[in-house]
Amino acid sequence: MEHVIIAVVATFLLLDAVKCVDPLQESGLLPEPRNCAKPDESCSKGRYGHGPPCCPPKGCSCNPFTRNCHCYWDSWF
Repeated sequence: MEHVIIAVVATFLLLDAVKCVDPLQESGLLPEPRNCAKPDESCSKGRYGHGPPCCPPKGCSCNPFTRNCHCYWDSWF
């Protein structure tokens, strides 16, 4: 009975150690997570605006007089 308990504990410890290491993230094959502008946050485009860029399917529209930018929907699907 003791051997079964030791085997179960060892299995749980092994599974815990294995799930902490993600081989895809360690290898660098996955793209970096993107920092996108939030709905009420200013976006940046060239020298205009401030904050992160808009992520597709949204685009960044800027007013050249106020230099303020906001995200808009680039496509409807």
